[in-house]
Amino acid sequence: MTDAAHRRRRQTIEVVQPIGRRPPRLRAYQTERVGPAPQASSVTVSSIMRSNRSTGTKPELALSRALHKKIGSRGLPGSPEFVYPRFRLAVFVHGDFWHRCPICKLSLPKTHAAFWRRKFKRNVERDRLVTKELQELGWNVIVIWEHEIKASPRECAQRIRAAIARATRARGNDLGGDVHGTAPLHYEVERR
Repeated sequence: MTDAAHRRRRQTIEVVQPIGRRPPRLRAYQTERVGPAPQASSVTVSSIMRSNRSTGTKPELALSRALHKKIGSRGLPGSPEFVYPRFRLAVFVHGDFWHRCPICKLSLPKTHAAFWRRKFKRNVERDRLVTKELQELGWNVIVIWEHEIKASPRECAQRIRAAIARATRARGNDLGGDVHGTAPLHYEVERR
């Protein structure tokens, strides 16, 4: 085996910055580092790539409107778009292209194909590791794909509400519900 092949097979360990007082976590990636992005093939491509946002994308905003909830993370691994700490629920909105939707099966860009192959492999692996980290911390994870939101933001919002309802029933009295955990009670607060 050549040195280059040996380096590619070696597992990469990256330190994930701690949030609050938690010790840093290590993510063991199986894939090699992506490296710097290649030079854009044209000014137009450069402009398009620069305009891609990491947060506040159209699918995220559509789901935000359907949920009546602001986009925001609470310092959890992977920075989920929507967090419900009371229910230990983290919701990710994945773009079909960047996170490689298994249903859409979008093709790779033709220029710099090796870079994009590494990039997408690493993205998918990171998504898997982040999901595993959150589950180990006791969080439920929901992944909603861009094409699902385009088809029906309301159905996506309903999936999230159903997960919250299941969490509410599972916790029962912890949330102020009745004995069977079916209906949370609403308490009036007296103001003096």
